[in-house]
Amino acid sequence: MFGLFGKKKSNQATSDSTADSKTQAQMPKGYTPPKGAPTPTRKEAERARRRPLISSDASLSKEEQKAQNAERRARSNEIYKLQQHALRTGDEKHMPAQYRGKVRRWARDYVDSSAPFSQWFMPVALLMLPVLFMATKYPQFAYWATVTIYTAFGLMTLQAILVVQRTKLLVKHRFGEDNYPRWLGWQLFARCVYLPNWRLPRPMVKRGEYPEGSSKEDVKAAREAKKANRAGKK
Repeated sequence: MFGLFGKKKSNQATSDSTADSKTQAQMPKGYTPPKGAPTPTRKEAERARRRPLISSDASLSKEEQKAQNAERRARSNEIYKLQQHALRTGDEKHMPAQYRGKVRRWARDYVDSSAPFSQWFMPVALLMLPVLFMATKYPQFAYWATVTIYTAFGLMTLQAILVVQRTKLLVKHRFGEDNYPRWLGWQLFARCVYLPNWRLPRPMVKRGEYPEGSSKEDVKAAREAKKANRAGKK
């Protein structure tokens, strides 16, 4: 009896597999059977992984949520105040990450010691306001004042670019090309067009107090090394 039941199950499984193979043979090539549910998109899958199984804020009352939000704001304000104080005092440990490091500090010291006249860019820009107001009443004066101011803008921008390029040359020669921080050039350019008291981080050196490795001989050596490097690549 047991043998009969086992044989019946075996015959049934064989018939099922035969039916499945016939059905697959009748389907066109490249056919994919439909799924029970649509495949989730990549964003939906990432969202599902990030979402916690049990929300930590779900069990909090309104008063507890307000207290938690107030604590977060207080912590954020404390960090901001600490960073601003570090930018004013030169405490590099608590500065924002984009201002840390000996390479950035050396580059800032070189720009600050150079004292380019492009630092008067913003004060000169403020002179445009009264000139614009006087344009209708004194058009001739406003015209020549505008020409003078735009000429000054052009010269200041050119000098700021030259200072940044020289700083970049010295930094790569002193610390290596691989150690040149990203976006440092934009930081230095913005520093060149601000007065020392307006700069953040605040200058730690005075005019003429050039950092080590920024003499005329160093500039000459850096240029020669750059030329040799280009010749070697060719």
